[in-house]
Amino acid sequence: MWIVQRLTTHLQRYERWAMRRYVKRLNAFLLPRTNVQQRSIKKLRIQTFGTSSCNDQWITSAIGRWGVEDLELVVDNSSWCYDFRLLDKCENVRLKRLVLSNCYHHDAPKSLTFQRLTALTLCKECSHISHVCCYILRNCVQLVDLSLKYSGHNRDSLHIRVPKSKLKNLQLDNCNVGQVYLTSLPCLEAFACRGQPIELHYGEVPRLRDSATARVPCSAIKRGSDVD
Repeated sequence: MWIVQRLTTHLQRYERWAMRRYVKRLNAFLLPRTNVQQRSIKKLRIQTFGTSSCNDQWITSAIGRWGVEDLELVVDNSSWCYDFRLLDKCENVRLKRLVLSNCYHHDAPKSLTFQRLTALTLCKECSHISHVCCYILRNCVQLVDLSLKYSGHNRDSLHIRVPKSKLKNLQLDNCNVGQVYLTSLPCLEAFACRGQPIELHYGEVPRLRDSATARVPCSAIKRGSDVD
């Protein structure tokens, strides 16, 4: 037993050392001194714990200072979320594609930066999936691609009615959804579902082709004509 306790102590010490080193290196990369030559970062992936006090600084600097265009943000073991409204006063924002895993902020669509996105992927989002989707689509008028992965709960029904949306591609990947109602998405061209079987109902989707669902390997899908 004492061997296990000793190993555990050593592992915990190593984890703390590794985290301090990670924070130090990321600070040096994203938060350098002001006399450091400006550089451009097009694509960046940050994986962190929500307990880090540097998270807000890292993301604000990456997007607002370095002009990241494609960002993936993964937060482990935490309910921390970045408030994208912190970027509204930044002048060098070029963000177009965003992936958020376990860190979606419910007020994010109010941010000007968020509203300029053309592609968005949400992973492990447990809020009511219909509310999240419609709220995003109504505020993010430039959004063309929306992907939801490992999201939803209790076999939610997904209802989307956003007549002014420019969304062309919608993908559900292993989401806990039972029924999907595409009530009004006039620009939608492709819908794909992978994972659990769903019942799919079409409404006003004049550009959607039936074959579009084959672009991604799908579960058994039922198609219905009645839309709530």
